[in-house]
Amino acid sequence: MVSVDVPWSPFDIDGRNYDWPALTAAADLLFVMAYDTQAGVLDTEDSVTEVMWDELGSASTFTYFNKQDNLPHQVWFDTPQSLLPHYQLARRLGLRGVGCWNLEMLYSTDPGADKPDARAAMWQAVEDGFFA
Repeated sequence: MVSVDVPWSPFDIDGRNYDWPALTAAADLLFVMAYDTQAGVLDTEDSVTEVMWDELGSASTFTYFNKQDNLPHQVWFDTPQSLLPHYQLARRLGLRGVGCWNLEMLYSTDPGADKPDARAAMWQAVEDGFFA
């Protein structure tokens, strides 16, 4: 199987354009990376450093204010707790699978990030979401 990953829009992303119909015809699967790494209107008054839970998206997030560029930055990241409901939804809807960048890119300030059990928990979420 050949899958092709494309950015969230076919038009002028980082100066590049993508012919989604042609790529779809040439590949078995077109994977749209639907996360938007460029957009987002962030309110600096709401900047926080603690991790927050986004209930609607089942995701962990935090916002911080960068003093170098004088801008707030929002970081979204996955944990076993955030991935499990996504896997369960994919299974319930009968989707062929899910896509991810790297399950072992653990948040570096996580005290368990260097421990094998933290990595195992990420993979256990796959097991629990699809096979439990």
